[in-house]
Amino acid sequence: MKLKLLLLLSVFLISSCAMFRPDVVVKTKLAYTKVQCPDYPSPDGIRMLPAKPRAIFDTDGLAWVGFTPRDYEHLGINNQEFIRYIKSQKGQTKYYRDCILDYNVEIERLQDLENSNNE
Repeated sequence: MKLKLLLLLSVFLISSCAMFRPDVVVKTKLAYTKVQCPDYPSPDGIRMLPAKPRAIFDTDGLAWVGFTPRDYEHLGINNQEFIRYIKSQKGQTKYYRDCILDYNVEIERLQDLENSNNE
């Protein structure tokens, strides 16, 4: 009986230490980390095909400038190369602009959140 009473008393004494916990205060501070925009792949360079104009003189001595069908085809391909390159550059510019704008919006949101927490 004494052993049971001693055991019960020791259990109450040991568990009562857990009842008196000190108050723990955790303070947090927002830290701003820089958003890294990953590198956007650079557009391929422009590959121009040769397109040489030809001059033809008629019987009256007038000069006519023209292209062979192959050179005219090269002009169309070169034009498409220019358009492709310009669209790639615009896409790269838009990517970085959007990344920077999103970063600025996020920083403003975090600063407003920190200001509201400090008040």
